[in-house]
Amino acid sequence: MTRFLLLRVMVLVGLATSLSAAQRPAVAAAQKEGQARFDPRVRGLVTITHASRDRWRFVYDLSRDARSIMLGPKAEKYHAAAWKLPKAFHILVEDPYSYLERRDGKPFRQVTIDVRSYRPVVPYAPQPFAVFDKGTAVNTGPLGFAARIGATRMMMAFVPRYSFVGLPDETVLVPGKKPGAVTKIELPPNGLFVYFGKLEGLHETDRVRSILDTDFPSALTKPYVSSVEAYASLYDRRLRDALPGKVVIMVAYQEAPGLSFGGNAQNFQIMAKVRFPQALAADRQTVQKMRLFFAHEMAHIWQTRLGKDTARWFSEGEAELLALYALERQGHITSKEVAENLTARVRQCVKSLRRTSLLEAHRHGEPRANYTAGALVIAAALAATSADGTREDIAALDRALQTCQIDIRLNQPLLAFQETLKKLGAEPKAVHAIGSFVRDRHDDPLAALRRLFDITGLDYRVEGPTLRIEPVANSR
Repeated sequence: MTRFLLLRVMVLVGLATSLSAAQRPAVAAAQKEGQARFDPRVRGLVTITHASRDRWRFVYDLSRDARSIMLGPKAEKYHAAAWKLPKAFHILVEDPYSYLERRDGKPFRQVTIDVRSYRPVVPYAPQPFAVFDKGTAVNTGPLGFAARIGATRMMMAFVPRYSFVGLPDETVLVPGKKPGAVTKIELPPNGLFVYFGKLEGLHETDRVRSILDTDFPSALTKPYVSSVEAYASLYDRRLRDALPGKVVIMVAYQEAPGLSFGGNAQNFQIMAKVRFPQALAADRQTVQKMRLFFAHEMAHIWQTRLGKDTARWFSEGEAELLALYALERQGHITSKEVAENLTARVRQCVKSLRRTSLLEAHRHGEPRANYTAGALVIAAALAATSADGTREDIAALDRALQTCQIDIRLNQPLLAFQETLKKLGAEPKAVHAIGSFVRDRHDDPLAALRRLFDITGLDYRVEGPTLRIEPVANSR
């Protein structure tokens, strides 16, 4: 039997080695074709055409059948007002996300959608458009973050190439790409804002390239340009290695009563929408609100990634603390003002946590809790690190998180955060208290907040129905 098997192996080897030179490439091609056939990703081409001033056409031509395309956090008002879908398609909302699907549930490869530019801010979701006086930026992110395939509707990566067709008299600017590179190009995960229009309002510094709307108030331009450059340099030094290129910030302005900022960060880019009267005085309060907004959005670019959209309490809470840290380091605010800023979050934190746990806040209609309660948790975590005699600042905490094993950071974010606190000197009791505060639903959120502060050592005092955070100087 052994001799027979040996002979058979020799014959098979002989057959394999006797393949002609013409046959070998054919075999290799077949193997390559087989690998491509089983590629689980959804590829293809998405073409964005600027048809007229506020009219667009989005054409999907996918590499394989898809049951649906995940468009990101739900944005019903935007889709209802701006997207004209073919009759066979609709936007399915499954909290907290939106999906482009056929009504009959059948798979598809191609679809063409006519779209209007959309000026309003879309709450708690990537902004689809930014409308400027002399141009418009389109966000490719909300055109597809993932795709469902097959009868089981398995979620897979959505990684098409993109082509951009502008009007005859406008420039198409794709951040990170050479001018003119606008067809069949690959973009980073989560997409980019691509600008169609005139390049007026361009401001360049060492670390930042900004496009400011031509109507952006001139009184705010100088403090804006100097502040974002200072924050980019600080984050480069204190958080991680410098970015390979400049941060790109696009700021669209709309004249309106009141004062508001909105927008989001994607990859190395920020899209912002600002609304206030043209005659608004550039007083300290206005400038500080502007600085805090941009420092927060810029922090998202540098901060350590924790979770897969499963740790918003950290991503938003830490960005809030990083913004306060950046302003304090640049002398734009004092430690007393930092404490006052944190104190102002207590009431809203308590109100939100009566309805949900912090971990699930974005799923239960309380996304603001990630900014209020999330920031207070990060502040308490910093206080807990002083148990070994050295209080870490927010930059040191973020750098320590970077050293945590990446699969744990992404798949078990709360555990990664707790383990990092232990390494920085926090006591086990404090680490456990932080985990419980984030995970659990609290019948009395104010009492839970007091327990958290007492155990972690965050200095505060009771003032009637709220808590006042005491100032603390950064030690590192």
